[in-house]
Amino acid sequence: MQLNGKRILITGAGRGIGAATARRLAEAGASVALVDIEQDRVARTAAALGPGHLGLAADVTDTSSLDAAVRATVDAFGGLDVVVANAGIASWQTVPTTDIDAWVRTVDVNLTGVFRTVRAAIPYVIDSKGYILVVSSLASIVPIPGGSAYGASKSGVEGFANALRLEMHPHGVTVGSAHMSVINTDLVSDLTKDSAALKSLKTIIARAGATRTADECAALFVRGIEKRSRRIYVPRGTAVLQWLRPLMYSSPLDRLIARVGRSRLSRGMSVIDGLGTSAPERAFARTTTPLMVPAIRPEPAGEAALDG
Repeated sequence: MQLNGKRILITGAGRGIGAATARRLAEAGASVALVDIEQDRVARTAAALGPGHLGLAADVTDTSSLDAAVRATVDAFGGLDVVVANAGIASWQTVPTTDIDAWVRTVDVNLTGVFRTVRAAIPYVIDSKGYILVVSSLASIVPIPGGSAYGASKSGVEGFANALRLEMHPHGVTVGSAHMSVINTDLVSDLTKDSAALKSLKTIIARAGATRTADECAALFVRGIEKRSRRIYVPRGTAVLQWLRPLMYSSPLDRLIARVGRSRLSRGMSVIDGLGTSAPERAFARTTTPLMVPAIRPEPAGEAALDG
């Protein structure tokens, strides 16, 4: 797919992976609609891309605001070729201590928010025989103790993509899912800043070569969009985990944990439960009331930086 002239909508585009992906797509000549719950931030991020792009505030848990964002995109661009359902949050607590509202919010944003995004955009993507990319995670493949809400929601996104792919085949629409390891974004920073143990875990993953910046992740997203990829792995080498999937849920692994890792796992869960505030509460505390932001047609700006 040649990106020049393509019309693309990205949710969760105010910061992190979404903002970095929007920037790379704009550099490739695409017209990009950035959608995010943080009104001021998405406006600044869109402005930094220059003329011809949109900054739209909408909440993926609110169908009407999301539908309005898609309609505004189609009205401005004359159609839609690609949708990237990227918005997401995380909640890290064990099941006995998980706040039920935090669980529901995580699933609503990460899974149902993806559905709402795709459902709003799909008539226009069918018209253009375009491409849909939904953002899952390596957590859909590798089980993460303490991350049941996040893992369940991202596994649901993967299952949704697999079903959607079959449904869209007769329409000439291709569907991909993205599976990332640890990406250095605000979401990861929020989770590690209060815990030396989680910060150490992030360091270990980085030394193993499985950590990437938001821009490195965005480069692989853009390459996947160009190729209309079925799956995108970040880093690319983590694709091997797909083939090792049966091992992740095997009895031998359970026995290994019971033999050598049970005490360490228990200590790790105690650390996670001790964090107190879940990521959804932190994320929603800094958002603004979702309002539609009109098309941005700014003078070139150099001071609005993308979060990594």
